Amino acid sequence: MNMQLYVLSANPKEQELALDFCAFLLRYHREVDYQDFSEDQNVVSRVRRAEVYRAWADIEDLANGYETLNANFEKHRGVTSSAFQELVKLVEKVKQECVTIANSAAGNTVAPWASQLESDLRRDIGVLKSSMTAAEGRLAQGLLDGARFSAFST
Repeated sequence: MNMQLYVLSANPKEQELALDFCAFLLRYHREVDYQDFSEDQNVVSRVRRAEVYRAWADIEDLANGYETLNANFEKHRGVTSSAFQELVKLVEKVKQECVTIANSAAGNTVAPWASQLESDLRRDIGVLKSSMTAAEGRLAQGLLDGARFSAFST
């Protein structure tokens, strides 16, 4: 196919479309070569330059997208970590208040129902802590995967 007429056109839109088409064919069809577009070295040179330009533009777009994704991930990781810390503090505060109420209601002696309440609270806190530990593990694994991706991409 002779693309010389379009690549060397005086109309910039025609040139851009022809170069886009040539770059597309070269990228997705390995059997196509630069010489398939024209025998003129000026045309071949323009097609090569356009292909390289588009490849670098794609690489820049990917790098910008990765940076945005990484920044958003770091922001969300910080928010999640803060939320887990607040949750642990709240659970500890509720536990302490329940024990205080139970002790004061029993006249500073622990009533049988208060000890049952405390054991139930301890069990629930243990379940909550194990759930949070599992979530932190998943978060750490996500960070590790992100670090691997970051090391691979640079």
